[in-house]
Amino acid sequence: MQDLHDARAMPVIDVVRRDPRNRCLANDAAAVLAGVHPDFASAEAAMTSLKPESFKPIDENRAVYDQLYALYRALHDSFGGLTRSADLSQVMKRLLDIKYAQRT
Repeated sequence: MQDLHDARAMPVIDVVRRDPRNRCLANDAAAVLAGVHPDFASAEAAMTSLKPESFKPIDENRAVYDQLYALYRALHDSFGGLTRSADLSQVMKRLLDIKYAQRT
């Protein structure tokens, strides 16, 4: 989850916790139809809660994803014919530089 927020610079979210036995809304519907809960709102409230966990983009990780995305765009545009004069000679070197920078 953290990777997704870093890569897309998504805002902070709280994680919803569901009872593992109740993984889909069909279970909520069944609980309402069976009379266990009077309505969908109470079924959802009984079977879900917020985890004490949230995700916020980490700026250092975001910078790495921006570098990787720039390389991806160069490859995409070159192979897709959008940029026929792209210089791809440094792509692998830059990927290795990013890789080794993460190890230090």
